Amino acid sequence: MTMFARAIAGCLLMFVFALPAEAARLALVIGNGDYLDGPLKNPVRDARAMAARLGALGFAVTKVENLKRDDIGGTVEGFAAAIRPGDDVVVYYAGHGVQVKGTNYFPAVDARIQRETDVPLHSLNLNDLLDLLDQAKAGVKVVLLDACRNNPYARSFRDGSRGLARIANAPSGTLIHYATRPGQVAADGDGANGLYTSQLLKAMDAPGLPVEMLFKQVASEVKRVSKGEQEPWVEGHLDGVFMFNGAPGRTKGAGSIAPPALPGESSADFADLERAQQQNVDARKKWTAWQAAMQVAFDKASTLNATPEIEASAWERFLAAHAQDNPYSTEDERLRGEARRRLEAAQAKLPSTMVP
Repeated sequence: MTMFARAIAGCLLMFVFALPAEAARLALVIGNGDYLDGPLKNPVRDARAMAARLGALGFAVTKVENLKRDDIGGTVEGFAAAIRPGDDVVVYYAGHGVQVKGTNYFPAVDARIQRETDVPLHSLNLNDLLDLLDQAKAGVKVVLLDACRNNPYARSFRDGSRGLARIANAPSGTLIHYATRPGQVAADGDGANGLYTSQLLKAMDAPGLPVEMLFKQVASEVKRVSKGEQEPWVEGHLDGVFMFNGAPGRTKGAGSIAPPALPGESSADFADLERAQQQNVDARKKWTAWQAAMQVAFDKASTLNATPEIEASAWERFLAAHAQDNPYSTEDERLRGEARRRLEAAQAKLPSTMVP
């Protein structure tokens, strides 16, 4: 090898070793069904199906069936310890979930809960789990919660709150998907898997589908199948682009770096991915601005102190101007739902001859 060739080889090696490590895809899957109080038939089957699907999609899966009280700390801390900065992380939980003073807990199967104060001592605290993921500097953090079944300990609680509570201050870069709306409950299901999980498993197979759009698809199907009795809910946001079934090598868009083409190889595929990534980032920015404008219009319509005719006209104009579906948020759906409610209230005040 000539001196020039050795120099070139050395430069190539330095470049390769300087590249950032490829982000891993890690998943923690928990299914709790064998409770001392209120056993459930589907969560363990749900967890097994979810673990198999995530494994097939390239995730290194940590699966726990029937998590016991003494194993809570070791399970979540051991999982967090395996996370490297920037890794894509998915957490799936199926089982009972309860809220106490606005904090969500997932009781261990051997929990002995006689009063509300027992809950933190016998349960996995969702806030603690989110903090551990954040401290580990995970990149994408997606949390799937099929945990809104009836509270088997409600008879001994002073607080009559149902279902799970909203997360007011989730760490940045965290997206949480509930099986149903906060404060509501979901059925365990009569099939091989729960309703929410079965629809989630189907949607995860779709190639190239950003997770925000996947969640909208799942919510629509669950609501349709349950005839409106159950509607999944999403909170938080991601800093990058994430797909369960994405292109090989990376599923997160923001900040990703395509590997260099080796001699004799084409980099066209990576260029295509980078263009698609940038288009997705640009689209998200536009939709974010659109959502902000929608909020401004909603606030203006809300502050009108006018006759029922003008108020009804204002909400009709709002709904006509913001009929598009934002693929990156569910806030547009919430605002349209509230606008329709206010429109109906204004129309109810109109003389019968004026109602269309």
